[in-house]
Amino acid sequence: MDTAANVLCYPQKPLVYNRTDTYFDNTELPNGINAVVAIMCFTGYNQE
Repeated sequence: MDTAANVLCYPQKPLVYNRTDTYFDNTELPNGINAVVAIMCFTGYNQE
């Protein structure tokens, strides 16, 4: 049995839409999360 639960607390509008979103008029309500990815070094020795 899976004991973990994922909750969407703050839904966001997508940055881009596809054809099915515009066909079903799914462009006004927020329905997901825009992922933010941070790329950084592991040790911190190569900072300028």
